[in-house]
Amino acid sequence: MPPPPPPPRLREAPAELVARLRPMVEAGRCLIASDFDGTLAPIVTDPSRSALLPTARRALEQLASRTPVAVVSGRHAAILADLCPVPGVILIGSFGLERWVDGAARPVPRATAWLDRWGHSWDEVVAAVERAARGSPPGVRIVRKPWSIAVHCRQVAGARAALERRLAAELRLVARRFDLRLTRGRLVLELLPPLRCTKGTALASLLATTRPEGCVFAGDDRGDIPALRLLARGRPGLVIAAALAVTGPETPPALLRAATGVLAGPGVWAALLAELAA
Repeated sequence: MPPPPPPPRLREAPAELVARLRPMVEAGRCLIASDFDGTLAPIVTDPSRSALLPTARRALEQLASRTPVAVVSGRHAAILADLCPVPGVILIGSFGLERWVDGAARPVPRATAWLDRWGHSWDEVVAAVERAARGSPPGVRIVRKPWSIAVHCRQVAGARAALERRLAAELRLVARRFDLRLTRGRLVLELLPPLRCTKGTALASLLATTRPEGCVFAGDDRGDIPALRLLARGRPGLVIAAALAVTGPETPPALLRAATGVLAGPGVWAALLAELAA
């Protein structure tokens, strides 16, 4: 079996990228967007204990006063607002299905339209997921969100690959039954509405409304791939488009293939943001 291809290198050194982006930041013409967990905050066993890196927080505060800054996450927007309470930062939750506006989570119109015509309830889905996960080892956690059901395996001791495969097979059946889509992240499986609503569509919407000259997006998991691909393909009007993979112990190879550059962990991404804000 041939070895995997090496990860892509930044098309330019981080210092050169910062130097080219800084004038756009000062002019308010650079969109800086990022995932949260594993990108602005280190991955932790208990997601409720996730915390924004202090360096990243200070940098986001400074940058958001000059140019558009957004955090695009799979987290519920209300939880994201607690985890990232930085004034001026645009918060988009549930993979683009909702936004934090005026102190409340506001779903996008097509999500509301889908829910109105959906012939099921999330309570039914939770019950079906609990049956599918019956017999799983301790540490499997089922989390109900306003727009999805997530099954986390990170707290399971020992090997987890076979468990993930079994759960994925069971959850595919649940997805078909309730007209949902199944997505996979790092040690998490998630049932979502069957809408074309991803971090890629969320980033495209941000680009359309902010009309920047430069854009950077950083992410660490499969859910970030649509946003990375969007920038890697290039966009009309963008002079600089940087799609950055932030790596960790469980980085999916597909993330590296989608990126135009790689940063070795959240601390490196936070340091780049700090340089950009300086």
